[in-house]
Amino acid sequence: MDYPVIDIEGTGIRIRELIRESGHTVPEVSEYLGASTSLVYRFLRGVVFPSIDRIMPHSWN
Repeated sequence: MDYPVIDIEGTGIRIRELIRESGHTVPEVSEYLGASTSLVYRFLRGVVFPSIDRIMPHSWN
């Protein structure tokens, strides 16, 4: 069975694009997510992948 492959680096690039398009800054995004700025930069570099519970809007919890 073939499983989908997640492009972690491509996802990081897309997250960076979305942050730029939104007009927000990495520190603003990190504050909203409750994550350190360094962790958000790790997302952007494709070092780690954000977990779904980290990126879900807080109002859904």
